[in-house]
Amino acid sequence: MNISYKTVHVSLTPEIERYTEEKLASIEKLIAGNDSICEVILTHDEKHASGVTCRADFTVFSGKERVHAVGHGETILAAIDIAKDELANRLRREKKMHVRLLRKGGTMIKNMMRYGRSE
Repeated sequence: MNISYKTVHVSLTPEIERYTEEKLASIEKLIAGNDSICEVILTHDEKHASGVTCRADFTVFSGKERVHAVGHGETILAAIDIAKDELANRLRREKKMHVRLLRKGGTMIKNMMRYGRSE
């Protein structure tokens, strides 16, 4: 998986980059193709004095599909954790939907082949 980074009001340190790559490695098995691209956008809102000030956006492009997840947190690492969890949930849901449609189509074909038979 290719990962591209964009930061706004955040300096991309090797620690943050390594942490993000570790988190994305855990969801790589949920992505269908090897030619997938992940865009990571990390921002820090300087207008807030306290509370949720960091945001992490993950967008995965795999073939024709695009899956997007956003995480908000008090620190950039917390925002990355939340965004990774949301992205994993969305990818699992997409994968389950594809399997469900494949099985449903197989059942329909099997029923059409049985048409006219008496059991």
